[in-house]
Amino acid sequence: MDYTDHSEVHTALVAEKTTWILKEFGYDEHTQMLGKVAGVMHDIENTINRSHHAEYSGILANEILRRYELSVENRIEIVTCISNHDESTGETISAVSAALIIADKTDVSSY
Repeated sequence: MDYTDHSEVHTALVAEKTTWILKEFGYDEHTQMLGKVAGVMHDIENTINRSHHAEYSGILANEILRRYELSVENRIEIVTCISNHDESTGETISAVSAALIIADKTDVSSY
């Protein structure tokens, strides 16, 4: 059966691509960091179920990020980007969101 990769390899690649895209467009290191975190966490719910994975990944990411000293504004940016990264249910809401979507959709690894 052919399926797309959603492993740690995929999330690491998406995190690095998101960071690279933001850097290439001149965004500061803080914005790049937000993109990297969103990239690492964007498919976290795929370990449970692929249906509505973007929305549920956002919820899980929020619960994890609440435990760290991250400002509410930064947490909202990351969680909103994660929740909107799937083209069937979300939309581009910021530069970080756009970079995450592009990075995710350009990884066409499959097994």
